[in-house]
Amino acid sequence: MSPGEEGFSRFATLRCQLGSYGGHRVRKAKATRRRSRLSTKGHASRVLRGRYMGYMRHLNRRQKAQVRQVKEAKGFRAAIAKARRLIS
Repeated sequence: MSPGEEGFSRFATLRCQLGSYGGHRVRKAKATRRRSRLSTKGHASRVLRGRYMGYMRHLNRRQKAQVRQVKEAKGFRAAIAKARRLIS
């Protein structure tokens, strides 16, 4: 090995020992945790909430306030119906 190659290989081993690669720190992979399975009821509630939020995006402030009142009084399904009527 020439002196240049010897220095480079020593530099490479030091770099690996320090835990960096290409100027960036290399992180060890985290142990991934499994997410608990969402129940059918939970999934349905998330779908409803997504629809509600999707309709709310298209309303102005006053209309949003009206829909929120309906949601508090009668629930998500009635609020979605109200928002749909206000949009069209």
